[in-house]
Amino acid sequence: DDHRIRELRVALLSNLALGSLRQKHYRPAVGFCDEVLLEEPGNVKALYRKTEALGELCAWQEAEEAAAKLQQSGEEGSKLAQQKREEWKRKQRQADGQQKKMWSTALEKENAKPKESKADENVTSVTVNGAKNGAKEVAVEAWKPPKIEVMSTFDLRKKTIRWEEEEDFCDKVWKNSIGRKEAAFFQKRALPLSLLAASALADLDVLKTSELIVHCFLDGNIAPFSDPHDWSIFLKRCPQVRNIVVVYIDIGAIGADKDGQPPAS
Repeated sequence: DDHRIRELRVALLSNLALGSLRQKHYRPAVGFCDEVLLEEPGNVKALYRKTEALGELCAWQEAEEAAAKLQQSGEEGSKLAQQKREEWKRKQRQADGQQKKMWSTALEKENAKPKESKADENVTSVTVNGAKNGAKEVAVEAWKPPKIEVMSTFDLRKKTIRWEEEEDFCDKVWKNSIGRKEAAFFQKRALPLSLLAASALADLDVLKTSELIVHCFLDGNIAPFSDPHDWSIFLKRCPQVRNIVVVYIDIGAIGADKDGQPPAS
């Protein structure tokens, strides 16, 4: 009876992994495959599906480790592992080609813009009112916008973060639902998920700590909140962080002075 129960469990978990793959829920698919491999370490289907899911997540090191185990499982596994490696190479070449085309187009547009002199580009004259000498001009270095890099959701996938694919990266939730869902739905999730995404892109060590303190500086226009942020979202997706303390600091609404200039302090 125990043998039959184990076979049934393996079959169900294998089917769940397949269903997750077809729905593009790759992280859950890896979890179901791991459950199968705990029962049957040499299960070819589980090894293949885990390899495929990790490849879709762009977790290349883990994917190659899974492919190596798949190759060692036998002749069939060796062929499947080779197929996945060739497929990855094709996808990477295709992605490289698209990146080159995108950047060449961007460079052409940038080169087509009229050039400005260095003096005009880097320096701006600002009139300052002096108490004794009257008005005078001071050269101030012009502000430059930061460079924008093209990124995708693949850049957010880290070993330390367990994203919920069907919610966190779904256009039906974050794009098509705007104006249909209540604003509180987005307000509760936006800041915790933004902090998590920024930490992933910056590859910060805070995601590897057990306790985290977050300081949020707010102005009088957006604080206090009618609905608080749901920081349990952060903890669920980053399980190694056991405790999080969020400190809200309201600096108050700051406006221009009577002359229309920004405040001095």
